[in-house]
Amino acid sequence: MAQVGIVKTLEGGVFYAKDSSGNIRELSIGDSISENEVVYGDNSNQTSAKVEMELSGNDIIVLNQAQQQLIDSSLNQVTFGNEEVIFSKGDINTTFENADLSAWNNTTDDVSDDMETAAGDPTQQETQAGEEEATEEGRVTARFSARDGSSTNVVSDLRDTVDFGTQSSESDNDDEIATELLNPQTTATTVPTTPTEPVDTRVEASKITLSNPTIEEGKDITIIATVDNAPQTDLIITLNNGEKITIKAGETSGSITFTNPNTEDVYKDSSTETYTISGTEGGNYVDLDISDKSMVTIVDTEDVTTVTITANPVQEGENIVFTATVDADKTPKTDLVISVKDSNGNEVTTITIPAGQTTGSSNPVTNPNGDDVYKDGETLNYTTEVKSG
Repeated sequence: MAQVGIVKTLEGGVFYAKDSSGNIRELSIGDSISENEVVYGDNSNQTSAKVEMELSGNDIIVLNQAQQQLIDSSLNQVTFGNEEVIFSKGDINTTFENADLSAWNNTTDDVSDDMETAAGDPTQQETQAGEEEATEEGRVTARFSARDGSSTNVVSDLRDTVDFGTQSSESDNDDEIATELLNPQTTATTVPTTPTEPVDTRVEASKITLSNPTIEEGKDITIIATVDNAPQTDLIITLNNGEKITIKAGETSGSITFTNPNTEDVYKDSSTETYTISGTEGGNYVDLDISDKSMVTIVDTEDVTTVTITANPVQEGENIVFTATVDADKTPKTDLVISVKDSNGNEVTTITIPAGQTTGSSNPVTNPNGDDVYKDGETLNYTTEVKSG
């Protein structure tokens, strides 16, 4: 196909050319446009998108957005080429004033070709090759210089002065061009732009939960921390006693073991230790709830301590002294006071084992069995109980 134009400018969008065989190509600046190609814009083009094409006659065609246009020979307006018109309006008027106009009515077929020039509008008829001269009988005298193959538009006001009658012509081109291709109708649809929300790549809000273990006194304490969502980086949790729990990136729990402040003590009862979170670092969370507490229950270990009570053998009438003894590894932390009672439940004395000692004695107790030559020996019964310590 013959080239009829070239792409001069392409801005803000995508434009295509489709030939008569249905082949489609995307246009770029400098691409040639062939005859009978349809140039059109992509439907996604913005209103500012445009393509400018310069035709072979130096005409410029501009398409915007998704407009389309059939590029054919009708877009190159051809009249006289670049021939120089060497007649004037005055020459034509003078000729018509002096001419015998009856010649218009006596024209025969053998001069129809000449009449075509005389009876038509000189500004619209295409000259034949070479020089043309009008005949003498009732025709307008006009002459054109030799054509050189180009084209030019003749602008004249001859129509306003001379009436040549009405002409009709038939197109030699039997192929009708679709109206929608010559005059494309494009409806621009503007789609509202939805603002793009920034994406937060942090871990969503989570909460730290601490375990509540039960531990025997003297045994180490282990506290486990758990989060709802695994951290992106190591999460370090600091407890109020200074201990740190680390939850590794990608995991949901971690733990710490430390010394029990409630050591093994036979005299100390059960207790409860409370641990809170004083701070965290790492994890990359949107928000992290650290309000949970760990309630550690420390139970007392049952350990029986035996106190041995003895009394010195006495003869009738001699005072009695009681002695109390404990194992060496279970000495009292404070003074251990033991009450000694007779068979009637009356306290007769106390025995004190000083703190840190293993034994203690009572003050002398009067022997209820006095010196009596007629009374035989007997056994006296006493009971004891821890009074304090």
